[in-house]
Amino acid sequence: MLRHVNGERRQLLLTHGSLLVMAGEMQHHWQHALPKMAASEGERINLTFRLLNKR
Repeated sequence: MLRHVNGERRQLLLTHGSLLVMAGEMQHHWQHALPKMAASEGERINLTFRLLNKR
């Protein structure tokens, strides 16, 4: 589920092995979340990559 800061919602169906890349304006204006489930449906790996500017 994706939720825009203006309240708009979008749902994406990602299949096994899919990768969602949120960059630029999408990263700034949209939030993402997994739908709540009553029970686990197996293992899940979440990787987060961040680019940090060093001064």
